[in-house]
Amino acid sequence: MGYFWKASLTLGGGIFIIVFTVYPFNFHFQAIPTSEFFRRFGIGPGSFLDAPRNILLFMPLGWALTLLLKDKITPVWRLGFIVGIFGFGSSVIVESLQVYLPQRTPTLSDLVANTVGALTGLLIGLGRI
Repeated sequence: MGYFWKASLTLGGGIFIIVFTVYPFNFHFQAIPTSEFFRRFGIGPGSFLDAPRNILLFMPLGWALTLLLKDKITPVWRLGFIVGIFGFGSSVIVESLQVYLPQRTPTLSDLVANTVGALTGLLIGLGRI
């Protein structure tokens, strides 16, 4: 698979995550103090299926990013660090956007599950799972 297709898969995975997590896009942006922003974050999952869904949602992104970078970044721990940071950073963006969506509840457990999903995608991309 060529670099173009790997990059397209990675970009497509990112777009899918954004659409899936912030749809229907009816944001209510208003200035809020930092303390209120963080107060809106829950701690645990909203339901029993939240963690598995979030892991599955971020696995394709971690897999595609691994395919894109594994020939360019060595050793493997460095690739894992990059995929983990990218998964966590993407999750922070998504969860932060959800603060402004009345029908969504951002949680710290989602940050963890999304990062685990990206790292699971890494393991799949490396052929370790």
